[in-house]
Amino acid sequence: MHLRSPILEGRIFVSIVAYCDPELPTTLRALLSCAVQPQLLSVGLIWQGEGEPLRESDLQHLSQLWGLDKARALSLPAGHDLQWEGLLGGRIRLVRMPAEDARGPCWARYLAQLLWQGEELYLQIDSHMRFVPEWDRHAREQLLSCAARSAKPVLCSYGRGYPLGVPHDWMPPSELTPCLNCAGFFDDNDVLNIRYRTLNQDWPQPQQSFFWSAHFSFSSSEILRDVPYDPQLLMLFYGEEILMTVRLFTHGWDLFSPSRGLVFHLWEREYRRVYMLDMRKLYAELAHASRRR
Repeated sequence: MHLRSPILEGRIFVSIVAYCDPELPTTLRALLSCAVQPQLLSVGLIWQGEGEPLRESDLQHLSQLWGLDKARALSLPAGHDLQWEGLLGGRIRLVRMPAEDARGPCWARYLAQLLWQGEELYLQIDSHMRFVPEWDRHAREQLLSCAARSAKPVLCSYGRGYPLGVPHDWMPPSELTPCLNCAGFFDDNDVLNIRYRTLNQDWPQPQQSFFWSAHFSFSSSEILRDVPYDPQLLMLFYGEEILMTVRLFTHGWDLFSPSRGLVFHLWEREYRRVYMLDMRKLYAELAHASRRR
């Protein structure tokens, strides 16, 4: 199918990884309910935890938001190495594993990227997010604006925080000025940590940025061929974003910060389990080896 504008009309593959995160179902509801064209969204989901990531009621609601008549399973293609299952007619491609098999976000995001099936656009988010109304239209228009200035643009930034417990249809503040990623500090391992600043007013257009965000990154799916995740970065958390920042730069990708706020992120962690605390010894060992890479 020929698209006049892949950015404005293309399908979006959404990568989400979740470690024992009860916010996941509400994040998926928010992703779809706040989109203008949810039918163009497909989700690659890596669930690391016990039990089912989505209850029957969650699937029924997501099915309605996608405009599907009913949920149906999608059989695995012959010879597929990654054992995944399709939910809701394949709109959600799910890989599940016990929490103790998790090896950090970089490895999980690598697995999620393997679930891509040729969608024109790639969106990476976290499992604890909220969205402004019509976020997909705004993101497409802003990425198109960036494409006029760069052959390989990435729209990315941190999101403002949202309070735990708000529903999927939570209405954010009406005035959402941009967030700009910036250098934070060097930690004990000499890894540069990234922070963000909220600005006092909107920009007329997205502005070039120096630092990438793992919890909101929107681009052409060519990024998956050009700069895929490294599966050997086991247990790495601090260092994921600055490493990807450098890799994107050396492969010719330009980072842009949105001209207005598009997403919200739940910054607190007390409500959920964290793999770094669940597997302290293994985390310390493998993260150290990953940093040495």
